[in-house]
Amino acid sequence: MHFPILEQTLRSNGQYEKTLNSIRGSINTDNVVPDQLVPFFIYAVWKDLGKDIVIVTPDESQASKLFSQIKIWADNSDPILIFPESDSLTYERTKPEPNITQNRLQLLSSLTKHPNSNKLIIASVSSLQQKTLDKELFVKLTHTLTIDSKLSMASQIERLLDSGYVSTPIVNSPGFFNKRGGILDIFSPQNENPHRIEFFGNNIDSIRSFDSETQISINPMDKITICPASEALLFSANEESKIKLLDNLDFSNCKESIRTRFINEITYIKNKLEFDEINFYSTILCDGYLLDYINPNSKVILYRPSEIEEQVKNLESHYSELRQIKIERGEIPLNFPELHHQWQDINKLIEKTFSLNSISPWEKAESIKNNLKTNTFSIEFMNSKKDLPILLKKYIQQNKQVLALTSSPARFAEILEEHKIDSKIYSSEHSLNKTTEVSIVPTQNVTLNEGFVLPPDIVVFSDYEIFGNTKQIRTAPKRSAKNKGFLDELIPNSYVVHVDHGVGKFLGVGASESDNSETEYLIIEYAEGDKLYVPTEHIERITQYLAPFSTPPHLTRLGSQQWVNAKAKVAKATNILAVELLETYASREIAKGHQYQLDSKWQMELEDSFPFKETDDQIKAIEDVKLDMESKRPMDRLICGDVGYGKTEIAVRAAFKTVMENKQVVVLVPTTVLAQQHYKTFSDRLSPYPISIDIISRLRSSSEQKSILTKLKTGQIDICIGTHRIIQEDVDFKNLGLVIIDEEQRFGVAHKEKLKKFRSQVEVLTLTATPIPRTLNLALSGIRDMSVIESAPEYRTPIKTFVAEYSEQLIREAILREIDRKGQVFFVHNRVQSIDQIANDIRQFVPESSVLVAHGQMPPNELEKAMLKFSGGEIDVLVCTTIIESGIDIPNANSIIINRADSFGLSQLYQLRGRVGRSTKRAYAYLLTPPRMISPVSEIRLKTIISANELGIGFKLAMKDLEIRGAGSILGAEQSGHMKSVGYDLYNKLLSDAVETLRSKNIQSGNPHIPNPKSTQRFSANIQLPLPSNIPVKYIEDLQTRMTIYKRIGNCESIQQIEEIKREIRDRFGPIPIQLENLLSVKKLKIYCEQLSINAIIQNGTSITLFFNYNLKPAVIRIKNLLGNDFYIGNKQIKFPVTKNVNPFILIEETLNKLLDLINNIRTKTTTD
Repeated sequence: MHFPILEQTLRSNGQYEKTLNSIRGSINTDNVVPDQLVPFFIYAVWKDLGKDIVIVTPDESQASKLFSQIKIWADNSDPILIFPESDSLTYERTKPEPNITQNRLQLLSSLTKHPNSNKLIIASVSSLQQKTLDKELFVKLTHTLTIDSKLSMASQIERLLDSGYVSTPIVNSPGFFNKRGGILDIFSPQNENPHRIEFFGNNIDSIRSFDSETQISINPMDKITICPASEALLFSANEESKIKLLDNLDFSNCKESIRTRFINEITYIKNKLEFDEINFYSTILCDGYLLDYINPNSKVILYRPSEIEEQVKNLESHYSELRQIKIERGEIPLNFPELHHQWQDINKLIEKTFSLNSISPWEKAESIKNNLKTNTFSIEFMNSKKDLPILLKKYIQQNKQVLALTSSPARFAEILEEHKIDSKIYSSEHSLNKTTEVSIVPTQNVTLNEGFVLPPDIVVFSDYEIFGNTKQIRTAPKRSAKNKGFLDELIPNSYVVHVDHGVGKFLGVGASESDNSETEYLIIEYAEGDKLYVPTEHIERITQYLAPFSTPPHLTRLGSQQWVNAKAKVAKATNILAVELLETYASREIAKGHQYQLDSKWQMELEDSFPFKETDDQIKAIEDVKLDMESKRPMDRLICGDVGYGKTEIAVRAAFKTVMENKQVVVLVPTTVLAQQHYKTFSDRLSPYPISIDIISRLRSSSEQKSILTKLKTGQIDICIGTHRIIQEDVDFKNLGLVIIDEEQRFGVAHKEKLKKFRSQVEVLTLTATPIPRTLNLALSGIRDMSVIESAPEYRTPIKTFVAEYSEQLIREAILREIDRKGQVFFVHNRVQSIDQIANDIRQFVPESSVLVAHGQMPPNELEKAMLKFSGGEIDVLVCTTIIESGIDIPNANSIIINRADSFGLSQLYQLRGRVGRSTKRAYAYLLTPPRMISPVSEIRLKTIISANELGIGFKLAMKDLEIRGAGSILGAEQSGHMKSVGYDLYNKLLSDAVETLRSKNIQSGNPHIPNPKSTQRFSANIQLPLPSNIPVKYIEDLQTRMTIYKRIGNCESIQQIEEIKREIRDRFGPIPIQLENLLSVKKLKIYCEQLSINAIIQNGTSITLFFNYNLKPAVIRIKNLLGNDFYIGNKQIKFPVTKNVNPFILIEETLNKLLDLINNIRTKTTTD
């Protein structure tokens, strides 16, 4: 946003003009500016100076806060940039988070690409001290590709490798490239999307951007610029000084194994060979300064200089201490270079090249040159929101113009109207004029932290003064998890299920021993070593084997009745289960619930006030919930979303919609800690509205609980949040409308029975991060409505996970590392008997930290105090049990240490790990095991949780948990056994078929409460034509990508889908070879066959026969007239000749198109007869 009226008022202030002139000069000046005015002041100074300004903050959090607040006052086109800190751990072999590297390189690219445009750059002390690419090298490696320019692909790939790019089969992240024939995909860090360059010989024929998720092209382009992809480049290792530095490393303090490792890695560097831990050598490979990229004579302004001075001392002391510890342990050479620039060197660079100023929110010493605090900039103190109308009237009487920047403009206007205060909502800040009414400016995705008075006559209010809360803005790029096809992953040596042949072991892909064609086969091993070669065109008939874990599954014996009998037995069992499920479903369909109205004005305003951009999955889930509530039957929906993916916001909106129609809401949670968390979230979000919210749990006294129960019965409480206490027999509601259940699997059997009663009476919304298998089974079978949120929030980064033996030194380092970045640590120890001893141990070997204990057996008041202290940032380490497992949200806690991780279930480990990583900082999880051997099952769990390191993996992890934990207690022993015999996927299909069959019978018998059936059986005709139909290896070299394309072709259900994937393949991989054209045509024919009920199409020599599954005799004459005399028409077949020069696919497709309308008429008549 841009406010000319505010800028004009500030410029008319004599003190501002004096301060601006001081900064404009070359003399170092100190300036006092009130904190609430700093963002607007900096923006105005930058606009008025017309040159680059670098703002240096004490730490990253202040840099992010300042960046977001300055952006409020700026135009969208203003180049306001932030240089984030790399999250690589000092002297540790960890990779930096790719998103942070991308943001750093984006800024460097912007500074070199537009050197003459004025920029405002914000950087913390630490980010300035971190080394980056030398500017000269960055510029040298940055290059532009233009259509029709001459360039060999080989030379371009060499340049990409020099610039730090890595080859990968699929390009969906910055810093990667892929070559496929004459196509080169590149994702340069400074671009929002990757680009596809198509070569024709040594000429660039076309350039287009493409979507990183779908891989489909978006827009054609004339040119693109490619910048370096890493801050640790092997290209720079060619410099003589760096080679000398590597050669002169002193390993006299290192063990032989450490020395050998270093020497091997140095050899890699000299030979320009990539390896995983190349970033460890970034201190040698890159030694540039951010300030080298800034135009000379620009301004550097220190924000809070005294804090910067203190931070510099702490950081450099910490760096030095860590380096010395590593040297003493022999983990790095004696003369290994320091990883950061010294602040004194940065100071020298500033003094030499730039002019220095500072801004402080308080007066200090005699050096102050300018003081804006001589004016009153703070809004008068208010005891409560009731004081707001009084204060507004006072300002208006003083002839001050009042501006309100709020995310809830309509609600604020109503509040003003209630107090007879005139107001006007402005759609654009540019149209603001001098007026006596309150001017309301709507804000979305931005929130002013604090209002201020701008002398002589303007007052700016924020949501903080109006409603008592503020929100933050997300700044990181959006990412989406890609787990939708996880059930289709085929991994060599894993178990699979062929729908016709049973359980086998997938060995890989290869050629058939008896087939000399180019056809690829999926090779599956069965009992007694028998092998089945499945043509890749039939890949859709194979699924991954998932089942309750105990021992590997028994392989089916080919050629026996074993698989047929197993399927028949499971089908019978699923039929019995289907009856039970459908009875439940039908009773819910018959039940009549409250039909909610469409969204109210307040509902839309509440949703507009959400400060973050909803992900696509979140929007879809919200729409699903609203459609359920606006229907006549009670809602029973499961929201499955990873930890921190926005499920609570969906619950808030559903609760608000319920209260708007004078109905009550219950939010049921498994723990008192989570109850407090939800209470705060609901209260903060709904504070602008007249809604009564309360909380009931064992933390409330008897008298408080009694009062709450009375208010629930009389309707004085709209939303009540609580543990199982809220569903006990003595709880009555005046008009209950919605029950929200968070993590239902945490409740016992008795509680679940109570919840079953709710489901037939009121709306029920269930939230879960890791569904229990039965919940997932029901959801996937269509018995229970389910919405899945897979897209990661914009700012989230994956959690770095380590498994290690219990070590005091490791615990000390992990805790200190987090404290050093002003964070907090969870230490999970799940044994109450020894938890105090563990806390004392931590106090001894980390005396610098403050430690508290929290567990469920503590007195309620003590537990609440401990949790409040930790959430308030007063405590560094919380030693706790799994009481924190569900839902607790403390963004400042970004490290978790789990003791005896081998004793936890996979779902528990996943939920516990999800307590961290809920902010922009990289989070760390340390899973500690005892020094002795752990069980095989525990080892599998730990390996799985490490591999589950991508965002949105919770849905996939639920399936793995199904495999590992077993489903005996969930499905019952009998159903668990059936699932094991055929695998989860086929079991689920058989259950779905049983359900659909029963639905169909119910419909035929006139039951109106069963929806239309949709068969899950896939029709697959036998197509035998003497033409190669496969994807050539040379066309798509990566096996996994090739398998994915086969699978997607196999899953196509319409001609339109075939044409869409054909266009995508041409776009991604270039001109389509004849073998793949044939494969696509075969799939087309199968779709026609399904529509026409044709069982097979077989070519023998010069004739083709179509085999139908119904009698054609009644229409022989009409078919003959339609097709001609060359076609022989039998009872169930049509035979016709084909010549060598005619493409059989074209001839067959023409024939089938002619038959389509006619055959449908015949089939309809035959069925009627």
